[in-house]
Amino acid sequence: MLDFELKDSGWSMHAIGGVELRLFKYEPIRCGGYLPTPKFLSQKSLINIQNTDDKCFKYAMSSKFLPQVLNRNAKQRLRDVSKLTSRYYWDGLTWPINIDDLIIFETNNEGSAVNVYTIDENKTVKPFRLSKVADPKDSTDLLILMKHEQSHFVYIKDFPSLVSNQLPHSFRKSRKKLYICKKCIIPYLTEKQLLDHSCNGYSSTPIITGAYNKVPKFLRLSKFLTVTENSLKSFEHCILKNKTTTETSGLEKNFTFKGISDNTTLKEINVFEKNNANVSINIFGFENKKNVVILKACQKEKEHHFDLVLSMIDTGVHHYSYITNFSKFINRFINKHKGTIYVCKMCFSSFKFENNLLKHRELCKLEKPVIAVLPEPGKNIMKFKNIQNQERIPFAIYADFECLLKKVDACEPCPEKSFTLTTHKHIPFSFAYYVVGPEDVENSFVVYTAKDESEDVVEVFFEKLVEEVKQIEAYYEKQVPLNLSPADEIKFQQTTECEQCHKSFGGKIIKVRDHYHYGDGSLRSVLCQQCNLLLRNTKFVPVFFHNFSGYDSHLITRGLDYDGKGIKLVPSSTEKYISFSKIVSSKISIRFLDSFRFMSASLDQLSSILPKEKFHHMKKHFNSPSDFDLVKRKGIFCYEYMDNYSKLKEIKLPCLEEFYSSLNDSNISPEDYMQANIVWDHFKCKKIEDYAELYLKTDVLLLADVFESFRSFCLDVYKLDPAWYYSIPGVSLDSMLKNTSVELELLTDYDMYLFFENAIRGGITQCNQKYAEANNKYMESEYDDKSPSSFLMYLDANNLYGYSMIQKHPQHSFQWMSEEELSSIDISKLTPEDDIGFYLEVDVEYPSSLHNLHSDLPFFCEKKKSPVSGAQKLLTTVENKEKYIVHYLTLKQALEHGLKLKKIHRGIKFFQSNYLTSYINLNTELRKNAKDDFSKDLYKLFNNSMYGKLIESVRKRVNVKLQTSWNNIRKDIAKPTFEDLKIFKENLVLVQMQRTKIKFDKPIFAGASILDQSKNLMYKFHYESMIPKFGSEAVNLLYMDTDSFFYQIKTEDLYKDLEKDDFHMKELDTSDYPQNHFLHSNNNKKVLGMFKDELCGEVMKEFVGLASKLYSFTTVKGKVVKKAKGVKKNVTKRQISFEDYKRCLLENKQLYRKMVNFKSTNHNIETTCTNKLVLNNFDDKRFLLQNGINTLPFGHIDIPVERME
Repeated sequence: MLDFELKDSGWSMHAIGGVELRLFKYEPIRCGGYLPTPKFLSQKSLINIQNTDDKCFKYAMSSKFLPQVLNRNAKQRLRDVSKLTSRYYWDGLTWPINIDDLIIFETNNEGSAVNVYTIDENKTVKPFRLSKVADPKDSTDLLILMKHEQSHFVYIKDFPSLVSNQLPHSFRKSRKKLYICKKCIIPYLTEKQLLDHSCNGYSSTPIITGAYNKVPKFLRLSKFLTVTENSLKSFEHCILKNKTTTETSGLEKNFTFKGISDNTTLKEINVFEKNNANVSINIFGFENKKNVVILKACQKEKEHHFDLVLSMIDTGVHHYSYITNFSKFINRFINKHKGTIYVCKMCFSSFKFENNLLKHRELCKLEKPVIAVLPEPGKNIMKFKNIQNQERIPFAIYADFECLLKKVDACEPCPEKSFTLTTHKHIPFSFAYYVVGPEDVENSFVVYTAKDESEDVVEVFFEKLVEEVKQIEAYYEKQVPLNLSPADEIKFQQTTECEQCHKSFGGKIIKVRDHYHYGDGSLRSVLCQQCNLLLRNTKFVPVFFHNFSGYDSHLITRGLDYDGKGIKLVPSSTEKYISFSKIVSSKISIRFLDSFRFMSASLDQLSSILPKEKFHHMKKHFNSPSDFDLVKRKGIFCYEYMDNYSKLKEIKLPCLEEFYSSLNDSNISPEDYMQANIVWDHFKCKKIEDYAELYLKTDVLLLADVFESFRSFCLDVYKLDPAWYYSIPGVSLDSMLKNTSVELELLTDYDMYLFFENAIRGGITQCNQKYAEANNKYMESEYDDKSPSSFLMYLDANNLYGYSMIQKHPQHSFQWMSEEELSSIDISKLTPEDDIGFYLEVDVEYPSSLHNLHSDLPFFCEKKKSPVSGAQKLLTTVENKEKYIVHYLTLKQALEHGLKLKKIHRGIKFFQSNYLTSYINLNTELRKNAKDDFSKDLYKLFNNSMYGKLIESVRKRVNVKLQTSWNNIRKDIAKPTFEDLKIFKENLVLVQMQRTKIKFDKPIFAGASILDQSKNLMYKFHYESMIPKFGSEAVNLLYMDTDSFFYQIKTEDLYKDLEKDDFHMKELDTSDYPQNHFLHSNNNKKVLGMFKDELCGEVMKEFVGLASKLYSFTTVKGKVVKKAKGVKKNVTKRQISFEDYKRCLLENKQLYRKMVNFKSTNHNIETTCTNKLVLNNFDDKRFLLQNGINTLPFGHIDIPVERME
């Protein structure tokens, strides 16, 4: 836990909620009796003594002294080695030896080291126990053989020979002596290469200090830096010999250096701070003479504070120096300001006045230390600039892999506890790709199946794909010259403004002819010279996989080292990538993309709604009606049946039961099985390999048709080609900028950016009342007329964020408000229609008289630690708020409902407008008029996806890169910003570096405003519609989830009440009610911000809410709805019942269920079975009352103080 807290997690232990102890009889591995050497191992590389007692370790260790030519007689060999055992001391050892006792042997025999290796399930030799003896004089490698409960030591005579089968082919063929790293089994041809690798090649190797006076000259000459002479203990000297002390004698008693080595690591500095509670330390470093970086920064400077510089030496050794005056020292590197400045050590922002620095630190200290880079004034306008993205990329490739699912045997642990088991390993056996290009180029189609089980199909994939891309490169280089027709020339002469930027020609705006570089060379458009230069040709070929990030990327990644050329990575984490590009030549690269990031539905769903006339590529390859009818839908395949290569040669499909999918916990229907056999017969498949290739081919063609239709849709409607982008939010944002011509002013003040960042709070999700049951006359026989009448209702806002986006939002002219403006502002007079808007930092009092009235939905949600669990959550509380940053309309709404404004600390004013309205309304109208579901879904997608780019957090990105050169890897490891690495293959390593700089260039002010105004609608409906309509005593808000409410309403007839005063016509969208229902109306159909009954008039019977995103309800007609975040839908649907939810609530029972998923570890894909806790009656967002059903918001006057403690 201590280690977790120290790794900048932002978490600390609040309390231990419980302890679970599992007691097992400890059975240490003991090696004794004899086991024969497996036949697959090199017999010449081992000496295996056939002992008859339990002392195999003694014989294995002594075997190194046997002569080169061994006696073939096993008994004689045992006698020979027995005579040699006296060369070691064996005191204190018991037989059979415990593996943990090898350290006793090493202690008894000074300078001796024992490394132990084992064999995994893939018949691969791996380290089992590596000695920690430093600079051993006598090192011995042993192999431990295991079978059932028996283990046996064998002496490794020739380590390179033993592991030769798992080395790269180039090394296997080498006749030169190999030097092998015995930790990661990586070979080298020279001892120097091995030594370099040993120093730098492990992620666990610490950065060490002690630079022996080789600190760079520019640092040694600094007047504001103390460089200690004794560099072996440079960190200790920095602490003991500070700026006011010249002697270290006697200071040691003020500090404890327990656990701190002479060569102090960065991690040990965290330990030092823990052990010395009154000490705080900042560490800075240099990537070169100019770029200073923040390696570690404390949130609060304590009694003894030290600012240190960690300088890098060529050898990879590091040295600490003490900064005597931070502001003067750092000023030279960040802005060279001659006057006095105050610099934030968390981000290097500088200020003229100390008071401004202190205000800045209040928000900056909440974030991880990083150098903040913002757009320069004058270059901070966000507008549509990607002019080249309006042109269709001529070539796009669609691809897919298929894998064998090799079974992994495992024992299943206790079903009442959490566990994860690996059930299958995924091994690719085939691939297909399809090239879509211009009409004058024939579309290439490759379908390939491995010739045998050992063939690397990923390697073949790259060989063929690179050749394909080289042909595309050649096509691009054959550019057609300008070939204007008379009509083209007339158009050129008559055009008076640029068709892109719409600037009038004349003066510096020079008119140019833009022509098609491929095809006939005719006039494409009339542009100004600047826009024409921006219309550059693409330098990449997009290759699309569906679910590339989640699946195919892992298969491909391990093949990226095929030529040693560069790889550009766009990561979302160290294991999951949005995209990556592989350089083919200086002129072109391959960019791998995920079509799922543009259309997040299965290929089956997407193809099912694609209009028949848009299957262009499928019809090209299956042009007869009978062929096409069989392949226009997603195929059927027996994934888990295919567990070894030999099954590809089987001459018929397996039985229906073999099509079972543990991933979805389902089998195909008899109709689907019949369809699979019809396809087999129709296309004359002779073996499963033929059927698999047909399945793969149709999958790729379906993807091509779906995505090419999507591209055409985007080009027709938005004039943009999505193949230029990485995901749909980027397309949507550019589409909005292009269609609205809006110019957004990006922030150039980091304090403003921090201000808006802290105003971003997501959707509110909370469970107020854990159980409710309806009782009304619409329930017929279940109605109890002797009890009060009540209804349960599920209401949802129509496109909540769409409604919010059409309001006015910040656009430009951002300014800090003056003290005079803050004191004179009248919140009550501000309106949504004002051209000037405000974000304010305020203190607000929540009067106790409002606690009961606002108990269901308190104003001003905030991100803070839950008093119950200590975990950071978005909570709605009735506590007073201090320095709360909020939109002026949200503040006004809260004040109108009784909260008291105590103080305005500061504020930002800005010009605001409805710049998103035309774009949102355009998509809404186009969706209404769409003729097919495919287009309807896309219009909705474009509205919803853009919002994500407006709240994008650039802080969450990771700095990782894939390296194929050990020279580059060593350079990265030697940098002070190095964090970790993962070795995937000999020449493919992922290196993770600390993010030292972040460019804050996103319009998060718009995202903050959208979020606040979306909440305004929800609060308005609850407090200004529902409560006035039914009364506060009759309305219980059971549950809320961002855009929806679950209510319990006490009334005689809910539906008649909704009809009164035309409430349903003013507030609700009842267009989905049955047409014969008296509340049915199309007046508000799909109107943004209107609320609709999700059950369309069907009567809800019971509701159970366990926590956020964890609830279930039933209706009178027997419908059951179950929600459980993080639980697969098939598990929720089939393995969890409504009664399970009730049992969990009323009996406090936990429920575990098994879920099957695909998981990647170091880009090896596995099928895993996880026994997961799916239902749990624990909720830390509100205070639970004694009855176990009702809750109160934190801060409520009725919560006993002792209960909170």
